[in-house]
Formats: sequence, structure tokens, C-alpha cells
Amino acid sequence: MIGKETLATRLLAHFGSLKALAKVSACELGAFMANNKAERLLAALAVSARAQAQIAFQQPFYIPEMVYRSCLDMQAELLESVGKRFHAHFAIPARIKKERHGKN
Repeated sequence: MIGKETLATRLLAHFGSLKALAKVSACELGAFMANNKAERLLAALAVSARAQAQIAFQQPFYIPEMVYRSCLDMQAELLESVGKRFHAHFAIPARIKKERHGKN
């Protein structure tokens, strides 16, 4: 168990938070663990985030701060989603970038 706690401490120290850790790719975690373990960790974090979201939305919003935080979370998710779609749709392929800069 000590090894797992050390790994968790290293991951949090490197990425800063669980939220940030959940957004990295399995390749980025490759410096810390094998690829299959990284994929399992990211899957577990994704399931945990969905479960927390479901629980949060089942509770009534009776404190203004809860409403505010929920709006911020939704805004961040929307911006991230739109950003990914925009980048995927309008991204210039690497081949074209090289041609524009005279690199073949």
C-alpha cells in the first residue's frame, strides 16, 4: 500500500489536483505507470466524476454558493467541449503547416 500512496502523492504533486489529473492522457501518465494502468486510472476517475455529478444534481440548490459553483463547472465543461470541437474542425493538418512554412 505504501507504493500506491507514494504514486498518488507524486501524481497529485505533478498535476496539481484530481480534476487536472482526470484531464490528462494515458500517454502523459506513462512517465508514472504502464499504459494499461494509466487507462484504468483515467477510466476510474471518469466514472467517479460522473457519479459525483449525478449526486450533486440530485440535491436541491438551497445555498447560493452551490448554484454558483455548479454554473462555473458547467461553463468550464462547455468551454472545454466547444474548444475541442473547434480545434478538431478548424485545425490545420501538420502536412499543410509544413508546406506553408517551406518544410517538407
